[in-house]
Amino acid sequence: MNVIYTDTTPVVYVEAGTLDIPKEVFFTKGTTWSYEKEWRMIKYLPTADEVQTIDGKKIHLFNVPVEAIKDVLIGAKTSSAARDSVIAKVRAAAPNASIREVNFDPVSGFTTIDL
Repeated sequence: MNVIYTDTTPVVYVEAGTLDIPKEVFFTKGTTWSYEKEWRMIKYLPTADEVQTIDGKKIHLFNVPVEAIKDVLIGAKTSSAARDSVIAKVRAAAPNASIREVNFDPVSGFTTIDL
């Protein structure tokens, strides 16, 4: 589904004890991000291709077609070892994807650099 870009924060009323949240909530971002032209999808956890338990938490993994991976952002707080691992895996599995690293500067805010 296309992401909806708006400066109006969605308001949702959810009845206590239910998880009936309108899916549109997950597809809304501020207009400052509109240049991304982002698409998102929701997948149900029971349909995961693999489930790993790390530090007692279940991580649900889904196969994604290589052609769907266009851009990978590495967060500013990512360790060097994790960063290097991600770069190697992305270059091996999705060689046409761009890889960028997010940096934070107190003056200019968040910026990205191509790797």
